[in-house]
Amino acid sequence: MKIALAAPPEIEAYIGELTEYIKYTIMPSYLTSDECTYFLSMNVLDPQASPVNRYNGLLEEALHIVSSLQVLISVIESLRSQNVDDRARLLFEHNSQKLKEYGFFFPLTIEYFVSDRLHYDYGDSYSYHYAIN
Repeated sequence: MKIALAAPPEIEAYIGELTEYIKYTIMPSYLTSDECTYFLSMNVLDPQASPVNRYNGLLEEALHIVSSLQVLISVIESLRSQNVDDRARLLFEHNSQKLKEYGFFFPLTIEYFVSDRLHYDYGDSYSYHYAIN
């Protein structure tokens, strides 16, 4: 018999915050509004809409998801000041795949987040978000 711990509500909320940050802060900084609308309609980073939902709300799974989301954010933010190298590409692909395994659909490649595509610096003091209707 194996005892599994459920992820506490705080970690579940943190996963939600990280996915919202990617979808409504980072993505609009690199993608056009049409691209954002398209990917959001595809339920990017929404495990509830995935047919492969392997995430069962267990603590170990939640920690894997949190770390993968954090690495993706870190890699994307680092590309604002440097070019894509093999290490960044490997980290991005590995963590995108890890999220996919848990049902968090993330079809974007690292090429979407190169500094040439950056048209809004989300490090500024203001923020722009798409309406959630």
